[in-house]
Amino acid sequence: MNASPRILIIRLSSLGDILHALPAFADLRESFPNARIDWLVGEKCRSLFIRRSRNHAIHVLDADALLHSHASGRAWRQLWMLVQNLRAQHYDFSLDFQD
Repeated sequence: MNASPRILIIRLSSLGDILHALPAFADLRESFPNARIDWLVGEKCRSLFIRRSRNHAIHVLDADALLHSHASGRAWRQLWMLVQNLRAQHYDFSLDFQD
């Protein structure tokens, strides 16, 4: 692994679940002080990261827009762009905190 690993934490659902993932984030930061630790979160949780974003990138997925049967082409294009952006980051590993 790279001396400065690139880590993606995935937590798409509720704000409370993100708060429960923060201790893992703190442990990762302590174990890998030079790591780039980014987050993939749901649109509803974006506001939690507004002031914290100087330390990591925040990728946002608006799953609600995609789940509706009338999802627009715009929503699918945004998903495609998000996937391409995540691939371009070349993360060393990701942690999915979904249930």
